[in-house]
Amino acid sequence: MRRGVLSFAAAVLVLLALSAAPAAADSIEATTYSYDGELYFDDSLEYTVDVDASGDDEPPVAVFIGADGGVVYDEDGMTEDDGDYSGSSLLSELSTGEVEALYIHPNDAEGEFGDGQFEFEGSPVGDEANRESLGWLLEDMEDAGWSQSDIRSEVISQTTSSGDDVRDSDTFDLSSESSTEIRDLGVDDPSGIEDVSPGDTVVVRGTTNRNPNEAEIEVLAVEGEEHDLIDTESTSDWSRDGEWMVEKELPNYIEGGVYTVEATDGPGLDEVDFVIQQEGEIQSCGFEVRTSGTFEIQDDLSAEETCIEVWEANDVVIEGGGHEIEGDNPSALDRGILVFESHNVTVRNVTVTGWTSVGVSYENSGGVVEDVEFSDNDVALDFTDGFATPEVRDSRFTGNEVDVDSDGEFYTAEEVELADSGLYGTVVSYEAEHVDVFAADDPPENEEAESIDHYVEVESYDDDAVLDLAFHYTSDDVDDVDEDSLGIWKHDGGSWSEVSGDSVDTDLQEVDAYITDFSTYGVFGEEAEEEDADDADDDGDDADDDADDSDDADDADDDGDDADDDADDSDDADDADDDADDTDDADTADDDADEDADDADDADDEPAELPGFGAVAALLALSLYAVVRGRR
Repeated sequence: MRRGVLSFAAAVLVLLALSAAPAAADSIEATTYSYDGELYFDDSLEYTVDVDASGDDEPPVAVFIGADGGVVYDEDGMTEDDGDYSGSSLLSELSTGEVEALYIHPNDAEGEFGDGQFEFEGSPVGDEANRESLGWLLEDMEDAGWSQSDIRSEVISQTTSSGDDVRDSDTFDLSSESSTEIRDLGVDDPSGIEDVSPGDTVVVRGTTNRNPNEAEIEVLAVEGEEHDLIDTESTSDWSRDGEWMVEKELPNYIEGGVYTVEATDGPGLDEVDFVIQQEGEIQSCGFEVRTSGTFEIQDDLSAEETCIEVWEANDVVIEGGGHEIEGDNPSALDRGILVFESHNVTVRNVTVTGWTSVGVSYENSGGVVEDVEFSDNDVALDFTDGFATPEVRDSRFTGNEVDVDSDGEFYTAEEVELADSGLYGTVVSYEAEHVDVFAADDPPENEEAESIDHYVEVESYDDDAVLDLAFHYTSDDVDDVDEDSLGIWKHDGGSWSEVSGDSVDTDLQEVDAYITDFSTYGVFGEEAEEEDADDADDDGDDADDDADDSDDADDADDDGDDADDDADDSDDADDADDDADDTDDADTADDDADEDADDADDADDEPAELPGFGAVAALLALSLYAVVRGRR
C-alpha cells in the first residue's frame, strides 16, 4: 500500500515538474529591404518577417515611424508562406530622413497585445488591444504631434508590457532623390575609373537606392569620337547593398579618346569620363593619358584646344617622333601638352610651335623635357607648383616670348640652346629656383671686353631666387679672345661689370657663376694679342736660322778640312822643293869648289896686286852664274 502511495506521489511530482518547465522561446526576425541603407520615397518598401511564436495565426503587424513623427501602419498587408510573411508598403507620405521600422506579433491566442488594453494619455483606446485598436493608438499619437522617439517608446511599452509579445526593429533612410551612381569602370576588377583599350570587355559598377522590382538601371555611352559603337546595357539585379554591375564589350576598331558613360534609373543619373587608349598611338589631338606607358605621336598635329593631356599618371613617355604640335589660335587656358599631377613624365623629340598660351606645361608634376624644339610660343615651357624637380636638356628655344617660366621651387637645365640669344645662339646649363631664364636677343655692347656672343636674360619673382649658371662655348667662339680671360659679366642697366666668383674651365669649355642678382648676363674676355702671333713667327724664323747656322758650321768644318788638305799638299810641295834645293846646294858646292880652284889658278897667273872688296864680290857672283848656266 505504501509503495502504491509513493508511486502516485512520484507521478504527481513529475507532472508538476513538466508543467513548470519553460516553453521554447518565441522569436520574430524581420528584414527590411532598403538599398545601401536608403530607399527612394516613390518606391515601395518591401520586407519579410519570420515568426516562430505561439498566439493567433494572424500575420504580424508593421509600424513605420517617420523622422517628423508621421506613421504608416500595415495592419494586415502581409502574406504568409509556411510561417514566413512578406509585405510591401508605400512610404511616400512620410517625411524624408531616418525611418523606424517595428515588426510586432501578439503572442496571445486571442491576438491581443500587452495587457489587453491600449490607453492614450490615460484613456482607453477601443475595447481591447488588438490590431485595429493599435491603428487607432498610432493615429492619436500622430495627431497629437508626438516625436518619432516618443511614438516608438509608447508602442513598445503598450504592446510588449506583459512580456509575451515578440518584436523586431530596423532603421533606414527615406530619400526624396533617386540616387544611382557609377563607382568603378575598367577591366576585370576595377577600383575607380581606369583606362581601357579597344576590344576590352568593360566592367561598370555602381550603387543605387532604388527598389530593383520597381526600377531598371541603363548604362550607355553618350559622348566620345565613336560613342554610338558602344552597346547600351541594362540591369535590375542587385541586393540590399544596392550594388549593381553591367559589362560592355568595346569593338576592336573603335577610335581612342575620351568618352562619357551614363547610368540612369529614370529620374536619377550619373556620368563619368573614361579613356579608350589607342594602344599607345597618338593620332589626333584631344588625346588623354591616364596610365603609365609610352605613347607615340603618329603625325603632325594641330588644335585650338589642349592637344595632349597626361592626367594623374606616372612613368609616362610622350614620344614625338620628330613631329610637330601646332597651336591654332588656342585660348589662354589651352596647352600643347599638359602634364597634371603626374610623376616621371618625359616629353621628347617633338616641335611645339604657335601656342599663344603655353607650349608644354607641367602642373604639380615632374619629369624630363628632352630634345624638344620650342618656337614662336607665348610661354614655351611652364613649371608650376613645385611638385617635383623637372629637367630640361638638349632642347632649343627660338622666337618665344618667354622660354622657361618656373613657378616651382627648383628645376634644372642641361645643354639648352637659346637660339635667339646672341649671334649664333647660346647653350647653357643651370639649376634655378624661383627664376625665369630666356634669350637676350638684343644685349647692349660692352666696350671694356670682347664678347663671344653668348647671353641670357634672367628674371626672378621671389626674394629667395638663385641661379647656378654655366655657359658652354666652342673653340670657334674664342678665335679672337684669350680663353683664359673669359668671365660672366652682368649689365646693370647702364654698364657691364664682371660677376664676382665666376670661373672658366678651358678643358670643359664652360664659364660658371652663382647668381643671386638678376639682369642680362653675357660672356666676355680679353682680346687675343697679335704679338703673340709675331713671336710665334719669330720663333719659327729662329729655328730656321739655327738650322742654317748648323749647316754653316758643317760647311766651315768642311772648309777647314779642305784647308788642312791644302796645307798638307803645300807641305808636300815644300818638302819636294827642299829636296830640290838640297840637290842644288850640292851642285852649287861643287861649282863653288871648282870656281875656287879656278880662282886659285887665276891668282897664280895675275900680279900680286889685291883687288878691292866690291870688285871681288862681283867677280865671284859672275863666276857662280857661269858655272850654273854651264851645268844646266
